[in-house]
Amino acid sequence: MGIIPDKALEQHIAILGITGSGKTFAAKGIAESILSSGGHLCVIDPTGAWSGLRSSASGKKAGFPVVIFGGDQADVPLTANSGEAIAEIVATTDTSCVLDTGNMTVRDQTRFLTDVAETLYRLNRKPLHLIIDEAHNIMPQGKVADPQSAMMLHAANRLLSQGRSRGLRVMMISQRPQKLHKDSLSQAQALVAMRVVAPQDRKAIEDWIGSWADPKEGADMMASLPSLQTGEGWVWAPVVGVLKRVKFPPIKTYDSSKAPDGEAGEIVLAKIDLPAIQARLELATSDAAENDPKRLKARIAELEKAKGKPDADALRKAEEAGYARGRAEVAPAVKQALAAAGDRLRALAEDLGSSQVISAAPVPNPVPLQPSRPKAPPSSTRSEIGDGLPRRILTALAQLDGAVPKSRLALMVEVKASGGYFRNTLTKMRSEGQVTGTDPISITPAGRAAVGPVDPLPVGRDLLDVWSKRLGGLNERILGTLWDAGALAKGDLAARVGTDPSGGYFRNTLTKLRGLGLIDGTQTVSLSMNFYTA
Repeated sequence: MGIIPDKALEQHIAILGITGSGKTFAAKGIAESILSSGGHLCVIDPTGAWSGLRSSASGKKAGFPVVIFGGDQADVPLTANSGEAIAEIVATTDTSCVLDTGNMTVRDQTRFLTDVAETLYRLNRKPLHLIIDEAHNIMPQGKVADPQSAMMLHAANRLLSQGRSRGLRVMMISQRPQKLHKDSLSQAQALVAMRVVAPQDRKAIEDWIGSWADPKEGADMMASLPSLQTGEGWVWAPVVGVLKRVKFPPIKTYDSSKAPDGEAGEIVLAKIDLPAIQARLELATSDAAENDPKRLKARIAELEKAKGKPDADALRKAEEAGYARGRAEVAPAVKQALAAAGDRLRALAEDLGSSQVISAAPVPNPVPLQPSRPKAPPSSTRSEIGDGLPRRILTALAQLDGAVPKSRLALMVEVKASGGYFRNTLTKMRSEGQVTGTDPISITPAGRAAVGPVDPLPVGRDLLDVWSKRLGGLNERILGTLWDAGALAKGDLAARVGTDPSGGYFRNTLTKLRGLGLIDGTQTVSLSMNFYTA
């Protein structure tokens, strides 16, 4: 997708620069590339600068068919209460859109964006590029003004810390890096740094470098930030090995942020199916109202007041509706887990030479997935390790809970296993008693206390997606093939992934995957039990 590598666009990204540095134009260019390739996009726009995606740069031709919710160019107006319904449309359809909150009061905007973030996290399960302009206003560093703002901050931070497994790729745009919440900025795995002058804002960028890369590599970049020209910036994606100074090209869509000059004439907009959007919005709004806990509670209170006791039939129906909704949301995950267990049983039977046929569906007595382990109690040392590489290392070790090969740990925390930054960090952590061993490496009780509670790793298909994205290439094809087909003879596996079974590339890839604990077997290859329970 041009200046930003495709792999970097699968991660969270931060675009930082002062007003007038060209950061919004850089972000628009990236958005145009995403839309041109058929990607799914949602822009949170508090400035009214993004509606121009609907038209060409000249305004005389159609642009992209994005729906404009809110603002002066609205297809559909926004209200403080419409966040959940609109986010449901974004999460459950392929509708790309701009959410222009520029005309809303701060109070209404806070309520709206909180509902948007919470609903996207709850419902989204496919790739969605979420662009947040002026992100420091939604995820501010420092003390928040009120409980509702705190809820908005928490909801937005959760999109970054836990949203990738749900398909979310967040792009934060900010003119004040120092005012962007540290927990939010630290989740960005790629950085676009444009002109930045203030020392405190440059310090925030230095902190990001300290979390994700070797500060020595960024010396030239940091020295050049105050003198970068408009539209010029640095693209740094340590995970994919990219660090380059670039000039962003002009955007191909209309500049809706420029002041009106009275000469633009009528702007040609891409067509959208507005009646379908309105019908879907009405349905989503109706569903939200029907399931609103406050509404249900008020109805129960009315019944109690009228009859002196709850209406048993109404309560039973409400309870049944709740159970039905819960089953509908949980059923796909249960089905995936059972299928994964059945596939694994078949693979084990083939390795053992068993003639017994094991059926994946239905699975009468599925092998239970390993339960998540009790989380360690919070420790006073938690804040001492910050949010950088030491925390990522301790989190990965706590999730894997055992002696972990160094190469696998490096992949988990997305650094080079042979890099000096990784090696020096591990040396320091060993000296502080947080980890033990050189290869493999284990977490110590002191390390568990320092990192505090951690979320368990995903299992089944979700874990397959995690490793596929991190490894890519032939590794990804092998894992996906074994997931779909179960255990395969080595020659059959090579044929299915399109490579020579006797070639060094194939043999070395299998050796690497075995070393990472992701596959078992030499002549007959299958996904390992570690894969499902890591």
